[in-house]
Amino acid sequence: MRNEIVEWATSIPPVTRFFFFGTLLLSALAPMVLPRRVLSLFLLESGAIMKLEIWRFITAALFYGGPSFALLSHLFMLYSYGRRLEETNFAGRRADYVFAITMLLAVISAVSFFFNLRITGSSLTQAIIYIWSQLNRDVIVTFFFGINFKAALLPWAFIAFDILTGVSPLSSFIGIVAGHAYYFTTFEWPTSSGRPPIFQTPGIFRDIFGADDRPPTVQSADGAPPSPPTGSGSTRQWATGPSRRI
Repeated sequence: MRNEIVEWATSIPPVTRFFFFGTLLLSALAPMVLPRRVLSLFLLESGAIMKLEIWRFITAALFYGGPSFALLSHLFMLYSYGRRLEETNFAGRRADYVFAITMLLAVISAVSFFFNLRITGSSLTQAIIYIWSQLNRDVIVTFFFGINFKAALLPWAFIAFDILTGVSPLSSFIGIVAGHAYYFTTFEWPTSSGRPPIFQTPGIFRDIFGADDRPPTVQSADGAPPSPPTGSGSTRQWATGPSRRI
């Protein structure tokens, strides 16, 4: 059993693994180990900007408020879509994916300061879902109650679900804004204009995380979606992962 858990953990691509286990450990342990220092994990402008406590940009995306069912749901969505995006559209492009996460966190943090949001994990996961949904627009996903629709609508389905369940959709909407900003500048703009992406991965990211070994997966100029992941055998995928219903 122990070996199976280790094999499963090591099979998760590295960036997704960092955020998955970082979120799990920090959210589960910080309230017990550092009950009086939890505020040091939040995205507070007075700390992150004024005091240059730059770790807050990361810890605010990892900490999810302590053990809860919401944490388990968040981890599942982060694992499912983070892994899928990293293993397909960003396969072999770790530096690009780390830069993508960095750009997403930059946009999310900037907007979160404006709305006084202290925890940004939900927005980051929603941004990842948005990017995956736009790169796989015609994939059919199954949402709650067996509702089927194209992946392009998935982020808005989560917004609607937030509203119906009485949860503020602000965090999800911020994630969509950040995800669209990255998707447009990196995928849509180069495809429609024939020019390079507006923001390109800096060399230091390639030095640290490795160079690309294949070109990015993008939509064609006529709007056709990228090919499904190799070995999928079908264009159907579930809203929370292959062969799973949400």
